[in-house]
Amino acid sequence: KRAAPAGLVKQSRGTRTRGREGRASQEGRRSGKKREENAAMSPKIILYTSSISFAKATRAHTGSIKYMLDSKGVEYEEVDLATNKERAEEMVKVSGGERAVPQLHVDDKSYGGYESVQELEDAGELAAVLKGETPTPAAPPA
Repeated sequence: KRAAPAGLVKQSRGTRTRGREGRASQEGRRSGKKREENAAMSPKIILYTSSISFAKATRAHTGSIKYMLDSKGVEYEEVDLATNKERAEEMVKVSGGERAVPQLHVDDKSYGGYESVQELEDAGELAAVLKGETPTPAAPPA
């Protein structure tokens, strides 16, 4: 078996959770009450990836989205579809049939792949999306 990369803890087959500053978090680390409060306040963020992608662009896009999420200090679940195939149908259902990875989902809403996530970041809306808020588009220049 391969060891998880630094900063990650393998949770269950094909899933990893990353926390603030990119450190892995383990469910048992916090007290039950604190975990419940955080779960109620924080949206569920899932990044669907594949560890067996041969496309250089796919690997680069996955790394870029992970960097954006880590830089925002949010907790998210990374689902590797290469080792967790049963979760692929969940991704396809939420995304309206899209099968390409990487994909970012927040509270069962798909925000697409790298290009869409980068557009949200460029528009200054990604932070709001990751907080579970509906982004408000910036007013067009006059």
